Amino acid sequence: MHPLVLATLAGAISIGLQGFAFGINNNVFHIPIVLGYQHLAQFAGDPAIQSLNRFASPIYPALALVADEGNIEGLFLACHILTRVLTFLGLILIVTASGVRGGWRLLLALAALVLAGGLYGFSPMGGGGLLLNYFTHSELSGAFALLAIAGLLRGRLVLAAGLSGIAFALNAFVGIWMLVPVGLGLLAPLSGCEEPRPRLLSWLRRVLLAGLAFAVPALPVAIWVLRSGAGEAAGDPFNYREYLYFYFGKHFFVQASSAKEILESGSAVLAGLAALLMLPNWRRAVLPMAGLLLVLAVGAVVGLGASARLILNLHLLRVDALLMMLSAAYVAAAVALLLQPAWNRHTLAALLALIGLLSGIWLMSAAALAGLRLARAGKAADPALGPLRTTVPVVCIVILLGAALHQGISLRQSLAADAIPDEADLEGARPGTPEWLDMQRWARQNTPVEARFLLPPWPSGFRIGAQRSVWVDFKQGATAMWAPETYAEWRQRVDEIRTLRRLPERCAYARAHGLDYVIVDLRPGKMPPLDGSTAVPLYGNRFFRAYDATAC
Repeated sequence: MHPLVLATLAGAISIGLQGFAFGINNNVFHIPIVLGYQHLAQFAGDPAIQSLNRFASPIYPALALVADEGNIEGLFLACHILTRVLTFLGLILIVTASGVRGGWRLLLALAALVLAGGLYGFSPMGGGGLLLNYFTHSELSGAFALLAIAGLLRGRLVLAAGLSGIAFALNAFVGIWMLVPVGLGLLAPLSGCEEPRPRLLSWLRRVLLAGLAFAVPALPVAIWVLRSGAGEAAGDPFNYREYLYFYFGKHFFVQASSAKEILESGSAVLAGLAALLMLPNWRRAVLPMAGLLLVLAVGAVVGLGASARLILNLHLLRVDALLMMLSAAYVAAAVALLLQPAWNRHTLAALLALIGLLSGIWLMSAAALAGLRLARAGKAADPALGPLRTTVPVVCIVILLGAALHQGISLRQSLAADAIPDEADLEGARPGTPEWLDMQRWARQNTPVEARFLLPPWPSGFRIGAQRSVWVDFKQGATAMWAPETYAEWRQRVDEIRTLRRLPERCAYARAHGLDYVIVDLRPGKMPPLDGSTAVPLYGNRFFRAYDATAC
């Protein structure tokens, strides 16, 4: 079957298992760009919305040309499907470039990648997006990065550079990461890795063509980014490192992650390194892995002391997500190549590596493949462990079916009706627990367009559902990364509302700042207690209440 057909099938199964969410997480920045919130009167003084003209990714302005409130969710779903198909196309091409030519071995590798437990959600250390349940330009950029790696493995360096340029255009820092493995690929021929060694003029021509291929899609966005930075309003200087630690340190500082998270990402890399040594093209396969590892190492060192906004905004630690995707492709390829119909050392190593990939226990995959590599180096005999040849495919099918059942249950499990939801369960167009969306709809239908709200710091997304301006929420702190002048006001407001311990204090604060409504979060530990308050809510549900700021 054609790789694109397989990728489409894999994408459909993957999304079917995981589901699709709209309006969650960073969609709170994407949707206002697409629907043009910065032009609405109620957001004229909203710093978060007005900063979004500097959000430098062309995908959202392009969607704005055809989007409206009626079709935007469908557009995001279409982009999500495209992203997933391109992601699996990149993974398939990496697997086939690693020696898995087709047939049942390719289908096995693809099934393992679709069902791999460690590839859904976010990377443990850097918090980078893997296979997410919502559309984001970062994941689309990562898909083009995987396609670029597939080009590198085939020696298509100019193509790899061009795909890396597209990755840059979609999300600049992903394209910058990819310059390192592409650069190593361009330098490799001079080290004697290719026979015959290319002539200098031929090599220079290839380098120039690769530079041009990268620059054509990347340069317009690079100019956009530079102009946005040059035109930013003056703001009070602040400690950028301290801000990033406060907001979300895992993207930037290795010391912000726990030892367990570092071990999980590190074991995925070890599994990928062990796997690539089992591949027939390991000398070429090591180049993208080495390049991405170099980016990760630089990110770890930079995070120890750097404070420059330009450097920290490269999000270098998030490259661990791309490393995990590449490692998974290498492990899947190694499993497919090693699996034998007879019970022997290769079969056992392949099955253990497969179980490790499916369960997300990367150390199991690393240990199984590294052990086999050491045994090969020692030239040990490879005895058959049993005559029941037909049991091997049966065991493999049982393992895959068990993983499919587990993934289907774990990825689509719903919140119990009496449980306390977290923010992810409350947000989006069709949240698992709809009380937050219910409050937004009430605000949109029952308050003046110009009304302003004092909210709890979490959950996010109120501007989207209610189409009303808010005083502050924690999520909007990300705007300081592309509009630093928004930081001082955001941090002051966040710090102020965190000191308000009771409802009367919050209402008094709202009145003092000309806010019209106060919404409180009734979940345990989320907001100050309402004991003793005689204020009558305008509206309420199981988890939230809305009050008139002048009457509470």
